[in-house]
Amino acid sequence: MKRVELVIRIDRPKCVAFGGMGLWQRLESGQCPDVSMGSRVPFDLCSICTDWDTYGRAQESFDVSVHRDPGAAVLQVHRELKRRSGNGIRGLSITRADYCEHTRQHMNAVLPTGQKVFVYNDYPHFFDISFVFVGADKTAKVMMHLRGKGARRNEGRDDRSLREKAASLADEALRVGLAGAGRGTGGGRNLKRM
Repeated sequence: MKRVELVIRIDRPKCVAFGGMGLWQRLESGQCPDVSMGSRVPFDLCSICTDWDTYGRAQESFDVSVHRDPGAAVLQVHRELKRRSGNGIRGLSITRADYCEHTRQHMNAVLPTGQKVFVYNDYPHFFDISFVFVGADKTAKVMMHLRGKGARRNEGRDDRSLREKAASLADEALRVGLAGAGRGTGGGRNLKRM
């Protein structure tokens, strides 16, 4: 399964200052609030009519010294094809105005062939994570809550000590997450399973 997992720090003083104590209390009580991630994608690909051979060749043109990511290489090939022949990579849309008939008129429909019309969003650039009341994806939730019991804010400790504590909690979160929370070596100290 393809997914993104994040380790997020929630500051209680900021929850108090900005009206987020409801979220804080939900996390403390063991609830799993919905989350939503914002991202930008360079283009959409139609699930029905994308020319996958041309798309694959465009991906292969990726050069780390020239392109930020393979998506930038695909866009460069698409624009060059469009400039030369008037048509870019079939099924690739940079904006909704570029959508093909499938994505413009039949989005989310199941065709008589059994194919579902949707768009692939390759190469997302994530820029936001938010707690939301009603999530768009039923699997986009808080998975577990790690907390440092008795942790107090900078009681004579220098910033390095605080960074080391934060790093050790992040390492613990990754260790538990990679082991599959609750399996293997999971369930480490200060872990509250959701």
